[in-house]
Amino acid sequence: MALLDHHQLHFILVPFMAPGHFIPMIDLAKLLAQQGVTVTVVTTPVIASRFRPIIDRVIESGLPLRLLSLRFPSVEAGLLEGYETLDAIHSLDLTMKFFKGIDMLQQPFEQLFETLEPCPSCLIADKYIAWIGDTVRKFGIPRILFDGMNCLTLLCAHNLENFKDNENVSESEPLELPGLPDRIELTKAQLAM
Repeated sequence: MALLDHHQLHFILVPFMAPGHFIPMIDLAKLLAQQGVTVTVVTTPVIASRFRPIIDRVIESGLPLRLLSLRFPSVEAGLLEGYETLDAIHSLDLTMKFFKGIDMLQQPFEQLFETLEPCPSCLIADKYIAWIGDTVRKFGIPRILFDGMNCLTLLCAHNLENFKDNENVSESEPLELPGLPDRIELTKAQLAM
């Protein structure tokens, strides 16, 4: 079986969540385009406006990158118009409505997907977009789930879960993160962020 030439690849990146998610995804889009992969970033108008100058510079340099946006159904999901990212949300109730809005993007995204040329060969999406699995199965393409969580955070969370002595520590008392080669102290209040 011959390997596919990377210049024939067309990746779709779907950053919908928050700056900690879409900033690295935009960086990934630029890296893929620098390798000759055609990249289409599909996001919301608010996120697109934040990255339009960066994307425009990449496009002007001749790299195969484009930015498309889908209208986010803020009002239909029970949010104010323009609430399109988690950094605009400040309560659990609004967070649930935000994810309802994300779910409402499946049909418009699939309609847009069907019009893309060349035909996409892979989809990279945030791990919190629940419908992505159904969409890639429908179109028969592979997916890569993006998880912006770094290894240190995952290790610390794992170690804290297995280290039950932290349950008796107050919110403001320093707690040494267990299982690390260097001493790192945080309070429980800092860990909850």
